[in-house]
Amino acid sequence: MKDRTLAVISLVVSLGALGYAAVASYHADVAIAAALAKREAQLVESWTPTIRLIARDILGETNIVPQQPRTLEDLSRPVQIAIERLGSLSAASTDKTAFK
Repeated sequence: MKDRTLAVISLVVSLGALGYAAVASYHADVAIAAALAKREAQLVESWTPTIRLIARDILGETNIVPQQPRTLEDLSRPVQIAIERLGSLSAASTDKTAFK
């Protein structure tokens, strides 16, 4: 009887610890997601003026950056466009016969 009681108690304690670990893990994931979203918003806010200058200087366009970018993807779109345009310019100016 004592052995069975000890086994049941250890099973209950183990299940309790497993449940606590699952709840703690969920709360940690939620906290991490919130912290990442907050940091992304801070980065977007601080980098927006610089990206606007890059878009104006390299692309010659001022309205390419959204008024209120919310994500890094929104903010990085002008840089992607600039890289694509530079790549197409260098591809067009490269002599194709030089590599034959």
